[in-house]
Amino acid sequence: MIKTQSLFKKYFLILSAVMLTSAVAVSGVLLLISSNKIFAKNQIFIILSVFIFLILIIALVLYFMYKRISNTLVRMTKIVENIRDGEILNEISISGISELYQLELALNELCKAVQESRETNSKFASTVCHELRTPLTSISGFVDGILDGTISTDQQSYYLNLISQEIKRLSKMIGLMLNLERLESGECKPDMCNINVISIIVDILNTFEKKINEKGLNILNLNSDIITLFADKDMIYQVLYNLIENAIKFTPKNGYIEFNFKSDESYDYISIKNNGEGLSDNEKEKVFRRFYKTDSSRSSDTSGVGLGLNIVQSIISIHNGKINVDSVKDKYTQFTFSIPKSGI
Repeated sequence: MIKTQSLFKKYFLILSAVMLTSAVAVSGVLLLISSNKIFAKNQIFIILSVFIFLILIIALVLYFMYKRISNTLVRMTKIVENIRDGEILNEISISGISELYQLELALNELCKAVQESRETNSKFASTVCHELRTPLTSISGFVDGILDGTISTDQQSYYLNLISQEIKRLSKMIGLMLNLERLESGECKPDMCNINVISIIVDILNTFEKKINEKGLNILNLNSDIITLFADKDMIYQVLYNLIENAIKFTPKNGYIEFNFKSDESYDYISIKNNGEGLSDNEKEKVFRRFYKTDSSRSSDTSGVGLGLNIVQSIISIHNGKINVDSVKDKYTQFTFSIPKSGI
């Protein structure tokens, strides 16, 4: 576009060019030069040539920028489609385009998160299948042995008892997994109230009275003072039950289980300590993981499924509390959890 216009009573030649992309202006050049000087020196051809040259340069730059951004967006779109279709994801390379840098970083984080989630789900499914297959294989074998006569009549009572134990193990495993699913989905909401912790511990110890007596265990520091927590009673019962069951299971004969209670301005703390094999540093880092079983529990505990401590951690988390484990190999193991006081 070329035209002359009066501006502050002076004459200027205005040359302008606009780059359009999809009917949207993205760049342009504007040249304002005194028209008297141009026409006087007969240089309008040179000015127009320079102007056209600048336009071509801008067009080339914009074209390459457009292609670079377009290719990057196509690549990112393909990755999103891969995520949607469940294909294996790879980390995308950073294009270096500042406007897309944060988006590329976010997409990389999404790829990593999806991949980790997929690996976790795969491992979870594999572990569940393994844990369910073991008792089912035993039950199937025992039943077939009874039906085909491999197991004699006088042995049937013994193997029926084993079948009963395996069925109870399956039931317990399924119940734990359902509870864990409800906790993680947020379906379980704590019904907060003041509860007597000592009363709950005594009730749990009474349910394990036979095992405690058989192993000759000493219960320490369980006095009659009332210790209260502001929490969901049923959930805290589950926490204490799992921790006490673990302590009884892994405490050697004539060993001890010690309870400790303390409070500060913000939290109430409960510790359960037992002597025994203890945990290695590697085991302490993994002990709260789903389905994780320590080396000693794999050999001595055939009924456990490695979900108890994971459920404990989930319940404590719902209460906005914390739980940690302290252990010295071949000496002791101590679990300590904290619950915020009322009103926090």
